Amino acid sequence: MIFSKRPPAQAITLHADGIVNVIKTPIVIINPQTKKEFRSQGIWDTGATGSAITVSMVKQLGLIPAGKSKVKGVHGGEKIKDVYYVIVGLPNRVAFALMAVECDKLSEDDSEGMLLGMDIITLGDFAITNSNGKTIMSFRVPSQGKIDFVETERIKGGKVATISPIVVERKPITLKQKVGRNDPCPCGSGKKYKYCHGKP
Repeated sequence: MIFSKRPPAQAITLHADGIVNVIKTPIVIINPQTKKEFRSQGIWDTGATGSAITVSMVKQLGLIPAGKSKVKGVHGGEKIKDVYYVIVGLPNRVAFALMAVECDKLSEDDSEGMLLGMDIITLGDFAITNSNGKTIMSFRVPSQGKIDFVETERIKGGKVATISPIVVERKPITLKQKVGRNDPCPCGSGKKYKYCHGKP
């Protein structure tokens, strides 16, 4: 009998000195075309469906727009924004190739270059605790199992409640120009598009 082995996880944990309302970790942002990279801080945001990159970081990396996307703000307005292919590296040496939408500033001094949204968070397991007055965030990828506080409290005899499932809606990102089959793949792999994301 052959048993399938779960791939080993890579994990990071942030220990804050107190309760924090913004979760930030060091990241490396890479231009997949030129391999130019920049070290910055990433803000983890479960309220963002996708990741975002600041205008300042776009300029420093010399990124070229790969398309456009409609972006809804927290106050309801819709804007059309440029989208960029980037590679984001975490302190645990895990990197993600993704499309990030352009945003203005995340901080006054531009020390935060990216918003890490649910497109990254849903690739693994993500937890935040605030025990003993200190915030701890932990993230591992790939997912290794469920974290269920209701089940934990049920076992301990605590009061619990469950909620109905959330409906997920994803909107496609449209590319500004069509990628030719013999062009380099926009994901930055170095392969021709027809041998990478352009496979039939």
